[in-house]
Amino acid sequence: MTDDRTTLAMLSEQLADAVATAGAALVAVHARLACRPLACTGKTAWWSPPTADPAGGRHRGHAPGRPADPATLAGRDRGTDLAVLRIASGSLPVATLGDPATLRPGHLVLALARLDEGGPRAAFGAVSATGGKWRCWKGGEIDRWLQSDLEIYPGFGGGPLVDTAGRIHGVNSGGLSRALATTIPVSTVNRVMAQLLERGYVARGWIGAAMQPVQLDPTVGNG
Repeated sequence: MTDDRTTLAMLSEQLADAVATAGAALVAVHARLACRPLACTGKTAWWSPPTADPAGGRHRGHAPGRPADPATLAGRDRGTDLAVLRIASGSLPVATLGDPATLRPGHLVLALARLDEGGPRAAFGAVSATGGKWRCWKGGEIDRWLQSDLEIYPGFGGGPLVDTAGRIHGVNSGGLSRALATTIPVSTVNRVMAQLLERGYVARGWIGAAMQPVQLDPTVGNG
């Protein structure tokens, strides 16, 4: 029994360390309509859900232990429910990214959020399903199906999925698959982010055709 308690305590400490590691790169974004968590992935680019401020422009990023930094909207993509914000300062901690392909059903994961200048908030769960590419109902192509049993509490949407080593594997979303909590993997985030930083939008091909109902003459085809 003592060994079991020791193992559980070690796991608990490991999870707390993972939260602290990933939480250092987690920023609360204050916009006119909401406050959302996001992860700093470079000196000038942050991941963010576009619902934070549809009008763009008036964002403030609040990192732990420092005053708020003004941020501007670099671009947004409704198809994947992602946006990118820029900041002038390059002094924020940068997240360590993981490889979602290494996650398997049963692996322990965490959802993180930062809603104010206080510490990060965490939810605990496990990976429940993985798979290949899929297209969400908003039209965006997601590189990998990654579902967990994590509860996306209010304010956790747009926050990172973190493994037990503190690596970020993607952005949690409760809106892409309707009833399920899914994670947008880092490969999709990086692909979308690169296009948003380059041109401000994600280019997608269109077939160039449209359909509409047509009233036919009932006598046509009757002989």
